This record gives sequence, C-alpha cells and structure tokens, in this order.
Amino acid sequence: MLIFSLTLGCTGPSICFAGEIAVSDKLAEFLERYRCPVIARLAKIHSSAGRETELDRYLILSTERSQNYVQCRFVDDDKRMLCEASSGFFGPKEGEVGHYQMDPNGIDSLARLGFSMDGTQGNYQAIIDSPEPAAYGKVAEFLLSALYGGYSLSLDTQIMINMAKDHERKIEDCSNLPTG
Repeated sequence: MLIFSLTLGCTGPSICFAGEIAVSDKLAEFLERYRCPVIARLAKIHSSAGRETELDRYLILSTERSQNYVQCRFVDDDKRMLCEASSGFFGPKEGEVGHYQMDPNGIDSLARLGFSMDGTQGNYQAIIDSPEPAAYGKVAEFLLSALYGGYSLSLDTQIMINMAKDHERKIEDCSNLPTG
C-alpha cells in the first residue's frame, strides 16, 4: 500500500484537504495512468482564463454509467475550484428506471477525501482554494481518487474526460491531449 499526501491551500470557510491518504497498488496504477491527461486539461483551462465564461471553466471525469462522475469548475477568478461527485440527485428519482444511489463504501471514500456528505439537495461537494498550476498534480489525484473510490472502479474501467471545447474524449495516456 502506497501513501500520497494531499495538501492544498486552505483559507476561509472552504474545505481543506490535508493529510495522507492510503493508496492501494491498484489505485496507484489508476492514478499513474490518468494523472498526466487530467493535469494537462487543468492547465489548458487555467491558461484560457479571461477568454471563456466561468461556466466554460470545468472538467468532468466520468464512466459509461451516466451517474458515475466527478467534476470541478474554476470559480472566483481561478482562486477556487468547486468540485462535485455525483450523488444521483440529478438523475432518475427513486422508483424510476435508472435510479442511482451510491454504495456506502463509495460514500465513505468520498468522506475521507473531504467531500460534504449531504446529497439531499445536489451532489457531494468540496472546495479547493488556490489551485495554482503547481498543485494540479494533487488536484488530479484528488479527482481520480474520488472517481475510483466513489464508484468502485477497476483498472479496466475506461474513463472519459469532458471540458469546454474538448468534449467526451476517452483518455488512456498522454497521447491524446487537447491541442490549441
């Protein structure tokens, strides 16, 4: 079992991610596989500051299942990121076909990462303060850990990445990074 330390800037009333999180060998392999493309896309979003509306400054990591996703959006002139993990709130309601309810192990995994656990009015949320480019590796690990643990993924799970002007791309390695 590997350990990575997740420490991001903390100020004000936001959630502070700090400390060490135990990482299994499989999670470590998952992080290694997808870390580079996520970092590259975060940097691309950050580099376009001022050229897009705040609503266009997002990144979504998902699987083939519609309610298995995590997303972050740069807010407050890139001073913070609002991150969410799907709670199933915005999908089909209880009793409807396709209703999703997160497994208790997934909820525990998100709680350990610092997500709020109130999904009654929306998704599980977390705020990251001061996500400077030097911290994008930690932000990528945070998002990927949330996706992997929250939705009980395996190494065989294909994930998709979606951001403004770079929609629904499969990510496998750094060979298919966005251009321009």
